[in-house]
Amino acid sequence: RRVNKSLRRFGSTSSTLQVSSRARVPASDVKLQLSIDHPAIGDLSIRLISPRGQVFRIHSRTGGASKDIAYGAVPLEGNSEVSLQGIWRLEIRD
Repeated sequence: RRVNKSLRRFGSTSSTLQVSSRARVPASDVKLQLSIDHPAIGDLSIRLISPRGQVFRIHSRTGGASKDIAYGAVPLEGNSEVSLQGIWRLEIRD
């Protein structure tokens, strides 16, 4: 699903996605595609929160003054199982 949102300097934004599958899978089997236009990716912190509250750090203020982020299919870190069903939330902070 494509979501276009603005992010103010030193601000934050989030987006949610409802997943209906009742499957439980290893976290590393969950893949995230992400593309963000930003003038300095080193300013950004990005995390994905599962329906059960597990937090997966996707990007943590690395990259300095490099522009834009494009992740084709980032696997989530960890060996724990996650339940796919419910509302997932992506949070981005400048």
